[in-house]
Amino acid sequence: MRKLLLTKASTFRLREKQEERGRLETLGEIQNGVKMTNQFKEDLFRLFFVEGKKYQEIADLLNISYSIVSSNYCKIKQQFSDDYLEVRRMKTIYSNKKSKQKKDFKFKDFSEFYDWLKKQGNTCHYCKTEQSKITKLIYEGLKNNPLGISSKRFNKRGRSLEIDRKDPLNAEYSIHNCVLACYFCNNDKSDIYSEKEYLENFKEALKERYKYINKKYSKLI
Repeated sequence: MRKLLLTKASTFRLREKQEERGRLETLGEIQNGVKMTNQFKEDLFRLFFVEGKKYQEIADLLNISYSIVSSNYCKIKQQFSDDYLEVRRMKTIYSNKKSKQKKDFKFKDFSEFYDWLKKQGNTCHYCKTEQSKITKLIYEGLKNNPLGISSKRFNKRGRSLEIDRKDPLNAEYSIHNCVLACYFCNNDKSDIYSEKEYLENFKEALKERYKYINKKYSKLI
């Protein structure tokens, strides 16, 4: 009797697992035995769009079938559409810098550049102002809103953080010599001051810039 009860319990658990598996397959969360977790999808996104791997390379790396990889390309692109557009923007920056700086551009590939850029965040390295606030003020200025900030230069610059070399005497654009700076700080610092010199000599000006931008922004919201 005890053996029979155990057998029934095992059968019930197996049926539960099969039903759950069927439910997940219906939702697309399991494909050909592969569980489509969020982490797995993020890994696919990186391999597709950041590292630019081919389908067969991805299949080999993840030990999954070619068909699973190829069938998920468009799905991943759609699910992570905002991230995809951001990667495209980053690739444009990468290509432009690499083309312009040539031998001084020391990022080994786009993946390294992408990881570095992601770690920088959305804040100016020098004045600590959030770029999103500057961008909002610039857009309002372009719409002739007196609460915004305006300049002819904002047609081409200012709406995103810019890559600055901490030590201008070192021509390298690399992980160790680059930071992201707002248009104002990058323009001020130029190729004249080192990171240390700029932070020391413009300490009060940087504080005032931070206050000014935040004060202007607070009037918009």
